[in-house]
Amino acid sequence: MASECGNLSFISPVPNSNSVIAGVALKGLWSNSSGTTWSQLGVGAGSEVITNRPAWISYDPANPAIFYESGIYNGGGVYKTINGGLTFQRLGSNVGHIDFVSVDYTDPNRQTLLAGGHEQARTVWKSTDGGQNWTNIGLNLPAGTGFSTSPLVINAQTYVVNTDTSWSGGTPGIYRTVNGGTTWTKTA
Repeated sequence: MASECGNLSFISPVPNSNSVIAGVALKGLWSNSSGTTWSQLGVGAGSEVITNRPAWISYDPANPAIFYESGIYNGGGVYKTINGGLTFQRLGSNVGHIDFVSVDYTDPNRQTLLAGGHEQARTVWKSTDGGQNWTNIGLNLPAGTGFSTSPLVINAQTYVVNTDTSWSGGTPGIYRTVNGGTTWTKTA
């Protein structure tokens, strides 16, 4: 399949099934449960088209047919499906180029999400309305902390995030917030 640099960017086992999902740059997500035949996801009527380089999938532990995809380059950064990938909805128009998405699965309504920017210092996007609107709480990390690619939601107010060195330096570490990202404390 013709693609671009980073062609097969991601593969993920689907919980409680024999299926895997592969992400292909510019070509979306593909599912395989037979070992020989791949089926493209997101082909249902009204589905958003995923053209990013898929980087992460977060499956809802209560129902793996509900999952969130994040990806870098070429389009939207976070998508959600509620039907096993038949259709996808893009979450937020201002969030793109995303390495990682994390969801507050302690909340039955799944309202708090975090998304970490790809090779972007102090970029941790937060949504408290299920992904419709996003705010960059990464700006509250200390200056000079580098890339913050992989934020994790512990609960609605507690998160941790890595900070990696960037091209211009930066201080690596792990930061934690207990007030929804208003302030961060270095833990490692």
